[in-house]
Amino acid sequence: MANIDFEKLDNAVVLIERFDIDDEPIGHGSGFFIEENGILITNYHVVEGAYRLKINIDINGQKKVYDVEAIISGDESKDIAKIKLKNKENETFPALKIAKKEPKKGEDCWTIGTPVKMKYMNSITEGIISNIYPEGIAGWAGKMLQVSAPYTHGSSGGALINAKGEVIGITCGGNDDELGARANINFAIWVGEFKDLIPIEKETVFDIADHYNRIINRNLGRNDLNNFQKVLDYYQKCLEIRIELFGGEDNIASEIHENIGLAQFELKNYDTALLNLNKCVEIKKNILTVNSLAEAFLEIGGGIAFKIAECYVALQDKANALTYFTYCANTRKERLGEDDQRTKDAVFLVKKLGSELNKLKDIPEWMNEKSFQEKYKEKLNKLKN
Repeated sequence: MANIDFEKLDNAVVLIERFDIDDEPIGHGSGFFIEENGILITNYHVVEGAYRLKINIDINGQKKVYDVEAIISGDESKDIAKIKLKNKENETFPALKIAKKEPKKGEDCWTIGTPVKMKYMNSITEGIISNIYPEGIAGWAGKMLQVSAPYTHGSSGGALINAKGEVIGITCGGNDDELGARANINFAIWVGEFKDLIPIEKETVFDIADHYNRIINRNLGRNDLNNFQKVLDYYQKCLEIRIELFGGEDNIASEIHENIGLAQFELKNYDTALLNLNKCVEIKKNILTVNSLAEAFLEIGGGIAFKIAECYVALQDKANALTYFTYCANTRKERLGEDDQRTKDAVFLVKKLGSELNKLKDIPEWMNEKSFQEKYKEKLNKLKN
């Protein structure tokens, strides 16, 4: 074994506890400091499914636990995340030296990580660089190293060390089938891939909307009318947490408002349904930086315009209903053509409300064109009766 001070290197490697949204433990991963102020590296998949993380360190037998201040950056395709822990006392942490020279096939290497259980924190294994894949392998993008050093679940995010005691990679997984395990086919991400990560700057990357969607789909059945109140309860809680963590002006918040609006509509709470559906469109419009609702609907689709119009119908506001059915008709025609059934449905309702409000002359000209009238003759005739 090379003359490496593993006790010193060991101090820079951490154990990352993972917790779900109910603060229940869901396993652990590994990581290591790359800067003395508390910046560390781990796998993206270690942080991805966790609502909360705890960083466990053991420096010369002195154990401490820290919260995470932010996930600074990351790249899901490369499976890398950079984290900063909450360093209230401005402590200095031991950091690993980053290798500048790429390893060669056949070189010795060592891993430091925590396999299987927390009691095995910072175990060391030895092997060689078995192969190098410049274009990635097994779903990982970027340069990958195949290593013979054995490690398993919990070691993800740990440090791969060369004979100089420098970190050359981040351990990330292996070939889990029986033959692959017997051959010690494991993988690590080359340290050069740590550069140019995508900025995140959030305390968690946990997808709250996806979490609640999966709960609803698994336990409730979204199309069961008896469950719409429960669906609503889940989405309202989802929105509350989303706003607390990330604010309420992004695409996911917009989608949550839409789902709340749809559930409220089914529960016949038309005023609150309308508020949430309009909030969904407002957020989308701001994100798209367009000047009008017509432009916004062209980007996001006419389905939500149809539902907003239905809310106005239920509230007996025919003028606004006419406006939004018109948005829907124009959008669907532009995106899917005149033969689309929802386009036809929207035109029918535009004609009906236009007739009732004596505004047929104000509707878009294409709805009165002979070609469209012939296609839609049967429904149009109903307006005369």
